[in-house]
Amino acid sequence: MNRRINKNLLWRGGLIAFFSTAVLAFYQFDTQLHTEPTFNFSQSANFQIAEKAGWGALILLLAAVVLLWRKDPQGLLQEVDRRLPLRRKGIAAAGLLLSLILVIYPILVVGNMGVFLENTFPRLLLIIAAAGLGTALVRAVWPDYAWIEAGIGSVLLLAASYVVGGIAFGIHNYPFSAWWSETSYFYNAYAFAAPWLDGIKLPWMHHDPFRHILQVLPFLFGAKEIWVHRLWFQFQLAASDLLLAWVIVRRISLQSKKTSRLLMLWIFVYLTQGGIYPHVLLISAVLVWGYRNDRPGQTTALVAALSILGGLSRINWIPMPALLATILYVMETSLQNNKFSAAVRYFRRPVIWGLLGSALGFAAMFWYQVNSGVNADIYSYPFTASLLWNRLLPNSSYRLGVLPAIAIAAGPLFLFAVNGFRRRREAWNASRPIVLWIIVAVLFLGGLLVSAKIGGGINLHNMDAFMISLLLIGVHLYAGKIVSGSHERQSEIPSVRAYFGLILIPVIYVLFQGGQAERLDYSLARQSLAQLQQIIDDTSADGQEVLFISQRHLIPMDMVKNVSLYPEYEKIILMEAAIAGVGSYLADFEQDLQAQKFSLIVTDTLSKLKSDPSAVEKGEENNAYVVNVESLLRCYYKPLLKLPVGGIELLVPRNRSCK
Repeated sequence: MNRRINKNLLWRGGLIAFFSTAVLAFYQFDTQLHTEPTFNFSQSANFQIAEKAGWGALILLLAAVVLLWRKDPQGLLQEVDRRLPLRRKGIAAAGLLLSLILVIYPILVVGNMGVFLENTFPRLLLIIAAAGLGTALVRAVWPDYAWIEAGIGSVLLLAASYVVGGIAFGIHNYPFSAWWSETSYFYNAYAFAAPWLDGIKLPWMHHDPFRHILQVLPFLFGAKEIWVHRLWFQFQLAASDLLLAWVIVRRISLQSKKTSRLLMLWIFVYLTQGGIYPHVLLISAVLVWGYRNDRPGQTTALVAALSILGGLSRINWIPMPALLATILYVMETSLQNNKFSAAVRYFRRPVIWGLLGSALGFAAMFWYQVNSGVNADIYSYPFTASLLWNRLLPNSSYRLGVLPAIAIAAGPLFLFAVNGFRRRREAWNASRPIVLWIIVAVLFLGGLLVSAKIGGGINLHNMDAFMISLLLIGVHLYAGKIVSGSHERQSEIPSVRAYFGLILIPVIYVLFQGGQAERLDYSLARQSLAQLQQIIDDTSADGQEVLFISQRHLIPMDMVKNVSLYPEYEKIILMEAAIAGVGSYLADFEQDLQAQKFSLIVTDTLSKLKSDPSAVEKGEENNAYVVNVESLLRCYYKPLLKLPVGGIELLVPRNRSCK
């Protein structure tokens, strides 16, 4: 009786919550129509029709709530089940409708209608409606899924489709950079291929070189169209998350195919919370795929090779292949007793991995630094950059802040893993979980430290190592793939509350990120590109250099012609020299400006004043650039023209410098 009452209370509470969400969504929508200056409500018949339609929809929804109020939810599900066994055509139609929902949702949020879904309740209402209808459709297409499984599948599919849809919106043919460092990735990838493609030697990118090496592929195939480079860039974002999800699910080898599909979707959504870079996901995926406990030589060789790639990524990823291998080793290999000699023998293999991997990783890093052609002082940036501890809490650069964001993104999985180890602590030798949690704690604190450095802390990508290591532990625990002291493998079944946290929190986190994509004016961009070309032709006739601080991709992609590529002073390197105070590099820059070596400089629009870091995104970085770079530009060069799009300013030499 109590169970029935609780179900009815839950049902009616859900109806009230849904209707309340609809009312609040309409209120925010209507307020937006009447108050935002971009909408001229009084003169737009479409807006007035939309308002009347909203009132009509609320009335119909209220009538539906009244009709459903006394219905038994279990009976409703049974009635739906009786109607769901569909013939082949019906299943195909349900699959098509489900696909349409998954395609339309990201289009609504990211496309032109996205401006109406930036407020909380309109987007929440759309999420509930899409997930609810999607649940019935998943149940229709895959009848072996129980209703709760269909609901989980629906929300995970919705979140995954939103991620993929947002990525797809990044594929376009706009000639200029769509965000601050986008096309710098393309140019710095070109720098690796330039000796073979055009016979010129350019400085290699000083950080994350492996990421830029992966971006070289379109250049090797002769692709000049920028949309091809964007396609490859965006493909890596989705494919790397999916690849790691697939190899983890493949490794744990669940018996249930439907559970494997749901888990793979969940891992994909979990990883997308972090904005983790594709190259580190690739390193992780190859390690998980190739690790063999019964083939220590193969695993050691794999750790060695991937540690070299770690050295060509970031310094904090040098030990990661060895640490990930250690996590798999400790979870999948039992330790029979607490004797010191047994522990020494047990941990000998991870110690070898750590020493060998670190030696090779640092050797690769030092080799790269010597041969990159970049000012050696630039590499001091990770050690000399200021720490901005406020980035860990809500701030102007990251609305959530790193600590609250990682608590949301990984907190449920962390609690699930802690509870799983606690429940089985008697079956474990204490040293194994201690080693695992030491690794997780070190990676967590290291991620926080890197996030606090100026230039970081604007998302969770510096928490990548922590999120991936915790993921491996949690998934193995869930699948019962962690060997206890008695060689028994027991899965850890999440409670209802754990399911809620593990699934809904990452889904909601992902679905509420982002919004309407910036609208790009292609016609004006083409005019600006032609104007830039004309100015280059006029100013470079005397044989002097033209310096592209920004928008360098225009040259190797042949969007501007009759200009050679000056190798130094690309904007990312200038920015990091500015925020790290690399005096030697900035001194060379000032010397070339003072000599007016360049007849024209193409740069991002200059800021006239320092900004308030508490009110402006990346205010500290902007101020460092204004003080150390833009002040030099304004001293020796003067503005010639601001292009109407792209945030581009053209500078020419002053007759008299400021010094």
